[in-house]
Amino acid sequence: MSQGDNDIRRESTGCRRITSHSRRRFLTVSSTAGLLSIAGCLGGDEDDESSTEVDPDSEPEKPDSITMRAWGGNWQESIENSIAETFTEETGIEVRYDNTNFQVIQNQVMEAIDQDREPPVNVVWTQSLMGFSAFQQGYTQNLNPDLIPAYENMIGPQIPDEHIPDNDHIPYVAMYGYTYPINYNSDQLEQNDQELPESWSDWWDSQYENSIGLYENATGLFRPLAHVADVDLRPDMEQDEMEPMWEMLEELSPNVGLVGSDPPLTTGLTDGEISLTHFLPNNIANQKEEGEPVDWYLPPEGSTYQTDGFYVPGGQNESEAYWSQVFMNYAMRDDVQQEWFRQLQSPMLNQNTSVPEEISWMADDSAFPTTQEQIDDLWHIDPMTYARHRQYMVSRFNEIIGT
Repeated sequence: MSQGDNDIRRESTGCRRITSHSRRRFLTVSSTAGLLSIAGCLGGDEDDESSTEVDPDSEPEKPDSITMRAWGGNWQESIENSIAETFTEETGIEVRYDNTNFQVIQNQVMEAIDQDREPPVNVVWTQSLMGFSAFQQGYTQNLNPDLIPAYENMIGPQIPDEHIPDNDHIPYVAMYGYTYPINYNSDQLEQNDQELPESWSDWWDSQYENSIGLYENATGLFRPLAHVADVDLRPDMEQDEMEPMWEMLEELSPNVGLVGSDPPLTTGLTDGEISLTHFLPNNIANQKEEGEPVDWYLPPEGSTYQTDGFYVPGGQNESEAYWSQVFMNYAMRDDVQQEWFRQLQSPMLNQNTSVPEEISWMADDSAFPTTQEQIDDLWHIDPMTYARHRQYMVSRFNEIIGT
């Protein structure tokens, strides 16, 4: 399954086609709809006052079901087929799904906890950076190590040590990772008499006018943009220190021909509407295998690596807080992660998994890192930087590209 198979994955409800006559035409959703409202101040409520005390040695009564916030389509199917179905068989607990936008559900979780209500879901499947933001604002359940022993097998960028008070505080778990390389349509490049860019800085060449596709809200873009602008992204930076990034984005703007989520970007690239995109390569893996003239590569200076994961919202009753953690542990088990790897076709972060035979080509592709060393060689965004500056950075991107 490739991410291009699903029309819900990054939850943008549409795309924006940029033309020379009307450079900022929205096809559906307003650019501000996906912005995360920052409730409370960042700086870390590491005490997690909303966290429910659970005793790992005293199993509470099982709930009839737990609800997971999930991406829909084939993403949800991968969870159902590799994790939820057998979890229900083993525990008798049904797993239900809520496909609310991952940013919207975060706001709903915060509002519920602030109002002393139970959150709308028991487990949130989201970008790990969003999990860190929820932790920093005090909205995550403190995961008990005794309830999630499989966590010991997880590699990759989990919770940075400098941001947690002690080893017993686990607010979320990164489950799998992905890269944001340069993706291209070789036929379209040739037809437009365009050369394949050798580095990120080549994107600013006028030969790519109206030829580049970007995720809305700049997903995955901040790190390469900061690299080209020579900006050091860090938690304590002032907003005016980012100004070179926005100047570079203004200069890139004429080359941006399409802004949207995975489905329109995938269609735009495979149909030749655009020549280049900056998105997850899973989107075009099937098309490449079928002989379409699409491919991807990691520029020599680096590419962004991010993860998706789970967190349990605070404010739940003891039974749900306990069994939600049991579910998370189940999802980290060696055998379960291996099957999820096969179904989702994204490298899992359990160190005991291996590339499934059906997608053996992935083992030799640096865009799909499977070892800690490979992961460490890629670009990362410090989660505290993301938590403190994301809203501002997204608003600036939408101001320049999205209106």
